[in-house]
Amino acid sequence: MDGQVGYKEHDGISTTTCYGYETAFHNLEAEEKGLVKPEVANVQLGIQINCGSFAYVKVPREFSFVCGLTGTFACYAKAEQQLLQSDFGIRGATRLPSLWGTNKRQFDKGKDFGVYASQDRHFQYIAEDIKTAVEGGCPAIAFFRDEDQMRAFAESGYGTPLGIDFMVTETETDVAGKVSVAVQKGKVSLWVRAFGRGLDFVNLDEDIDEAGGVLVVQAFFSATKSEEVQVSGRTARQGKHGRFRIRASVTDVKSELGKHGENVSEETTYDQLCTLRDAAAVDSVQVLSTQRDVACKRHAESRKFAEALLQLRGERGKEAVFKKLLALQ
Repeated sequence: MDGQVGYKEHDGISTTTCYGYETAFHNLEAEEKGLVKPEVANVQLGIQINCGSFAYVKVPREFSFVCGLTGTFACYAKAEQQLLQSDFGIRGATRLPSLWGTNKRQFDKGKDFGVYASQDRHFQYIAEDIKTAVEGGCPAIAFFRDEDQMRAFAESGYGTPLGIDFMVTETETDVAGKVSVAVQKGKVSLWVRAFGRGLDFVNLDEDIDEAGGVLVVQAFFSATKSEEVQVSGRTARQGKHGRFRIRASVTDVKSELGKHGENVSEETTYDQLCTLRDAAAVDSVQVLSTQRDVACKRHAESRKFAEALLQLRGERGKEAVFKKLLALQ
């Protein structure tokens, strides 16, 4: 990106993130392909010494009081909530009603949800949802698993006739501009899943609102309920009407849910998938717990190194610091 190696970070691309020697080799590879200038790649070369690794999970414990605001905590699986409560010391939560009153988003777990065994049927249902919305005078916004799936749909016999106005990838530089156009009457836009949260697709056209509002199609099934809530929240904003659909492929669902999705088929209902998703969350929490333990151990070693630096006195002090530095490598 712009002559530099970049990594996906949240909703964008970061060219300052570094993954040690991995980033160095990525730069060398990009230089060989002519994508990065030698002087840019050379900045990443050298012997790297790890001087500390600190765990984010330990940071809140440094404060006497911690509070936060989120719109998705209530939809976390029980195992996920227990992890947050035990690791971050959350003792209580208060749910506040929306400033805009009752949400007017329409989603029927039966007719507005589907899992499809073939790509052809998957794309067919997405296209039918979009076509219906546009013919009714409403904009349609579809979020896809990744850029490859998005382009495959756009170039398919189902996507081409829709007259897609634009596609948004993670390298987009004018996201705000695309958002303002996406909610206009009859517009069809495709987005990668990274943009399924945080963006304010507000419809201010009363004609669109009376016709049902902005349609959002999620072309995949989320491994976490919180992501689904975020994606569905791109419509029916600020008290307006909106419609939400989930159209997923069997292959994608199995990939998202792992062993818990082995028996998923076109007959699998939304509620059944949610149950499988909660079971998969337990496995995810176990993995996170293991990663937390490793990170906390590194955190403790890093704190010892930092304290040794502060107490550095004479040759013995240097020896102690050096031993703790070696333990971090």
